[in-house]
Amino acid sequence: MMWRKFKYLMSGYANYKLMLAWLIFGTPLFALIVMAQPLVLKYVFDIIDHGSGELPPWMRFLQTFVDGYGLSPTAGAAVMLIMFAVAALVIYLVLQNSRAWMNNRLEWYYRQRAFDASTEMGPDFFNHFRTGDLVTRMTDDVAEKLSWFACSGIFRFYEALCLVVFGLILMFGLNVKLTLYTVLPMPVLVILFIKTATLLDKRFERLQGKISDLNSAMESCFSGIRVITAYNRKNLWSKKFA
Repeated sequence: MMWRKFKYLMSGYANYKLMLAWLIFGTPLFALIVMAQPLVLKYVFDIIDHGSGELPPWMRFLQTFVDGYGLSPTAGAAVMLIMFAVAALVIYLVLQNSRAWMNNRLEWYYRQRAFDASTEMGPDFFNHFRTGDLVTRMTDDVAEKLSWFACSGIFRFYEALCLVVFGLILMFGLNVKLTLYTVLPMPVLVILFIKTATLLDKRFERLQGKISDLNSAMESCFSGIRVITAYNRKNLWSKKFA
């Protein structure tokens, strides 16, 4: 069941494989740059305090690159810090724009697919699902929820996961004992998140039901406005929206 849902979500990326590849590989690149910034900042402080500093082996090429311009250690460290800040900002902005662009494409795809499927349904389908339900599914559900979670929701989680993994790797490299103290509360946070998510799911279902009821009432009201006016039911219908 979950695999079918995942395949349905991923079907929207069929014509945007290049964008999908960029989101998959660009997200960990951004996370790596963000996690490397504190190491560069530590390098800057070491130079200011002690006159010299040392970067991790996998970042030494940056030090060699900056030294090639004949800069002082302090100026070279400042240049590296600025380079990382600019790189993180540019990649972050491009990623955000890519997610927003993909959200819009997925919104069109899912709405079109839902509409095409509804046109093939028989009378029983439309007797079971009110007009308000269908309008809610093709507007609020698709635009504000399904398309967002299919792209931004997935890749925000992916970004957070990359940040946590890279952060833990760097922290264990600096101080194992301090890192263990830091991760001790994480199981508690996971439990709280699961509990909160369950409550939010129930409230979300109630909210969607209310939106469907409102859309159904509005559709009935506007399509039958002459009948409502003729039978003087304006006050009764006004109470439905109160």
